[in-house]
Amino acid sequence: MVSLLFVLISLLFCHNAEAVYTGIISIPLDYFNVSDTRTFLNRYWMNDTFYQPAARLLANDGVLFATLELARRFNGIAIVWEYRFYGGTMPFAFNETTGVAFSGYDAYKYLNNELALEDAVFLAKNFQPPNMMDLYLRMRHHGCG
Repeated sequence: MVSLLFVLISLLFCHNAEAVYTGIISIPLDYFNVSDTRTFLNRYWMNDTFYQPAARLLANDGVLFATLELARRFNGIAIVWEYRFYGGTMPFAFNETTGVAFSGYDAYKYLNNELALEDAVFLAKNFQPPNMMDLYLRMRHHGCG
């Protein structure tokens, strides 16, 4: 079944379906407990339709149209990532009937604004587009690399 979020991504984020890459990145579950090394898979979408050499990566956690418009204006790459505990980005398995994580209510202590903000920092520092070599070769071809 196609999710509503995917339909919105398709309608608002891409002008042609081939331009959008859906990916996942492994990110820490808890940034504030150094002994907790657990990670989960965070889903994101990337569109490089407007990319020009020496441009920017433009990322956002859900404002699809604005991110794509900024990419168009500044010839950048638009990246939209999914908020933790939403859609396909679920750190814990959960009961689809009750909505409760199988590991119990304690799992929801990882659903907070502080960790969500740290997700943005982590992504900004660690994200590498899956087609980075293609982008690098395009930059070299245009004398920017």
